[in-house]
Amino acid sequence: MLQAILPSIIGTLLVTTLSAVFLALAWKPWQDVRPAKPGWGAALGLGMGYALAHGYLVGWPALPPVTGKQWVFALALAAAVIGSVHALVADKRPAHFGLCGAMALAVPIATLQSKLQYGWE
Repeated sequence: MLQAILPSIIGTLLVTTLSAVFLALAWKPWQDVRPAKPGWGAALGLGMGYALAHGYLVGWPALPPVTGKQWVFALALAAAVIGSVHALVADKRPAHFGLCGAMALAVPIATLQSKLQYGWE
């Protein structure tokens, strides 16, 4: 039974560990000064942690992605980069709606591409 759930445990630990590392780098708890823009650590940590665990559990996708599972990996990396850049930008209002709108359209279209192309049968 342990062999059946061991990959899931390792994948969860990968996400948690990588997220904690990036959060620690962003917040720098060993310093007394609070950083001005620590939000990039959460975005990069969760996105990269998920992508690493996804690659470990499901397998590393082909580039360019073909199936919906492979697109989830690519979109997690894109979201990590976009979220990190978004956290570092000073004026978030103009870019916020554009980036969020682009991701809101890209995720369902990319992951459901085969269903849209070949039908729902």
